[in-house]
Amino acid sequence: MDKQIKEQALYPLLKVFATIVALAFIWELGFEDWFFQTFLDMPEASDTTHWEHILTISAISFVALIYPFLTLCKQISHRNMAEKLTRESDQRLREISDNASASIFIKDMDGKYIFINNQFERTSQKTASQIIGKTDHEVFSKQVADQFTANDRQVFVSLNPINFEEVADFGNGVQLYLSTKFPLLNSEDQPHALCGISTDITKFREFDEQIRVMSLAMEQVNSSIVITDEKGDIEYVNPFFTQVTGYSLEEVKGKNPRVLKSGEIPPEGYKKLWETITGGETWRGEFHNKKKNGELYWESATISGIENKSGQIAHFIAIKEDITERRRIGQAFREQEQLTQTIFDNAYDAIISINEAGEISRWNKRAETIFGWEEEEVLGKPLQKLIIPERFGKAHLDGMRRFIETGVGKILNTVVEVPGRRKDGSEIPLELTLSAAKYKAGWIFTGIARDITERKKAEESLKKAERQLIASEKLSGVGRLAAGVSHEILNPLNIISLHVQMLQKGQKDNPALLGVLEKMRNEIGRIQKINKSLLTFARAGSVQEKMMDVHKEIQNILDLVRQDMTVSNVKLIENYVESPVEIMADPDELRQVFLNLINNARQAMPEGGKLTLATRIHKLNDQDHVGISLSDTGCGIPEGNLNKIFEPFFTTKPVGEGTGMGLSVCHTLVEKNGGTLRVESEKGQGATFIIDLPLAARQAPGGSSRN
Repeated sequence: MDKQIKEQALYPLLKVFATIVALAFIWELGFEDWFFQTFLDMPEASDTTHWEHILTISAISFVALIYPFLTLCKQISHRNMAEKLTRESDQRLREISDNASASIFIKDMDGKYIFINNQFERTSQKTASQIIGKTDHEVFSKQVADQFTANDRQVFVSLNPINFEEVADFGNGVQLYLSTKFPLLNSEDQPHALCGISTDITKFREFDEQIRVMSLAMEQVNSSIVITDEKGDIEYVNPFFTQVTGYSLEEVKGKNPRVLKSGEIPPEGYKKLWETITGGETWRGEFHNKKKNGELYWESATISGIENKSGQIAHFIAIKEDITERRRIGQAFREQEQLTQTIFDNAYDAIISINEAGEISRWNKRAETIFGWEEEEVLGKPLQKLIIPERFGKAHLDGMRRFIETGVGKILNTVVEVPGRRKDGSEIPLELTLSAAKYKAGWIFTGIARDITERKKAEESLKKAERQLIASEKLSGVGRLAAGVSHEILNPLNIISLHVQMLQKGQKDNPALLGVLEKMRNEIGRIQKINKSLLTFARAGSVQEKMMDVHKEIQNILDLVRQDMTVSNVKLIENYVESPVEIMADPDELRQVFLNLINNARQAMPEGGKLTLATRIHKLNDQDHVGISLSDTGCGIPEGNLNKIFEPFFTTKPVGEGTGMGLSVCHTLVEKNGGTLRVESEKGQGATFIIDLPLAARQAPGGSSRN
């Protein structure tokens, strides 16, 4: 019962609560109009029902009272939600713009900045407080501001996004920007602001320029350029490749470069190439390839890999040069060089080249033969220390230096005779032609030297033959003269001499007449002496050779004149080689030569002096000789008389003191015995007469000196 009463009491309350909740849902769902219409159309009911209606109306009244409040709460809730979403959106926009690499900005219709991001601050080197609310002309230079303003105006006129390339200098150099500017429209599609996004493309433009230049270079370079993928298939060839091979890019793209193979290079060569470039190294070599028309050609190639960011080889690039003509020229040059080398090695003359430092750079086989030095011994060595006699070394260096400085050389491109030095120190006569050529490394001097020893011997023999011919002709003339008049002269001369002697004996008491007769005898003796010299000079017949000791014969002559030398205050100095010196000659003729030369030396020193006699063993024309020198300290011989001293009838003595036949007879007698006689002298410095005679075959050269 109680439970029933309670249920009856709670039921109306529950209905009221349910009604309020239902009304709340109806209001929330927007069914208010439907609810009121239903309520007005409600039929009458019982008291209980009516009471419920009253409660319902009360609830509805309550709801009606709080409805405006609920509406206000709803509006506030919606506005807060919208503001929250707006703040979140603004925050997201700010985060996005501030982290963007491009400069982002917004300007109002008056051109004043109302928003800039962090990148704009970094680029302009100004803070937001320095820019917001200001125009371009208040912030930047006039030139920059005018550019920005003009571009903004185009955007407002077109009402469409426009891309601009804008140049600006914000204190860090001139930079190039790509700016995208677009209008911000309101609900009525009217612009109320301008937004811009600017990206610095300076480096990209520089990179593009580099790529353009590189691309242009690849298009214009006179070398074939081939780029392949990692498999070796062609991706790009430049126009020069087409010019050389005849293949266009379309014809070879996607193909392997083996399309050019001629088949002359073995597969092992290509295998080695592939192993090299896939191993990250650069391959260099030559190909003998085939053009599109079948023509073969040579090319030099450098092939290397191109790595990607991961360090993996993604492409290969080959730079190739057509060397067909170069190889042809090189082959011709090698053939010419081989021919030149053959001529160089087989030339009869020595061919020697030196650089500006005087160092030998070329030395042929003939030079080895002439001078005795092997090529490896002389290359890089100074020329003057090897084959130029020491006395000419300074002149050689001075001449080279003078030519390098002035370009003028006295002996260039002329033929001169110079002495040369062999490895053993001996000297030989050379005929030299010298030329000079200028190269990048400096001057190169080339000399062609010919050993003229044999020619000199031949010339000397010819001169000797000429002298002998002249002497023979003179002898012949003198001989004919002597043969024709000797008896005619001597017979009356002897009669005159006899009568003069008789007169001298008969006129001993007449001093005046004896003086005249003595002069007559002297002149008769002079005539007899001249006649005897003529007969000796013209004497025919061969030399009566026999073995003789030179030193012994000289001593025999000195024994004859030693007393006269002492009286004339002439000191004799003897300096001979220690061992005996034997020759094959006519002793009588050589005694006459020695005696004549010694007497001439004594007469050249009227106030006294020294006469040095010396011997030495030496080689002359590859034969052992003894040199016999007689040196006095007399008045010497003038230079102009040196070439005449051995001529017949030439004398420098006063009239009556010489016949002019003594030295001529000596010269003739020495040559008859296979030797030579020469003189060395300077006026006032004495004279040295040198006799060179060949040693006897059994005579051994050498020996020390003794005084």
